[in-house]
Amino acid sequence: MTEPKELVNEYFAARERCDLAWVSDLFADDVSWWVPQSVRTLDRPLRGRAAVLGLLSAGDHYRTGSQSWTLHHLIGDADLVAVPCEMTATTISGLPYANDYVYVFRCERGKIVEVWEHLDTAYAFSRLLEDGNARVMGVPVEDVIGDI
Repeated sequence: MTEPKELVNEYFAARERCDLAWVSDLFADDVSWWVPQSVRTLDRPLRGRAAVLGLLSAGDHYRTGSQSWTLHHLIGDADLVAVPCEMTATTISGLPYANDYVYVFRCERGKIVEVWEHLDTAYAFSRLLEDGNARVMGVPVEDVIGDI
């Protein structure tokens, strides 16, 4: 059985390759994904492999293949793995994007069963609003953030 830190490392490698089939295989059927509270239009948590893959494959705010992940640490404790990291990308309109993230993964029986996503949403939303064409799962960014 794959150890939790190896599983999480595989997840980021697959994301960088844009290999959603591989990512899908890493998730449990009933995986839960906790988006930041400021993302008002998404359920907290997103439940189920299809919903989570929908979030990860939305592809409507970054150019395909432009995401790159720098993992600063993989910090493991039993079934939990915390990952402070940076993601760089190019927005749909060609603007550079670089943001810091911290993910916390919970793994069971060789699968990712739960993910908590933390990032600077003020920066992300401001950058995507500046882009003018970005959407989050088909919803215009300004509708996702509301009046914050």
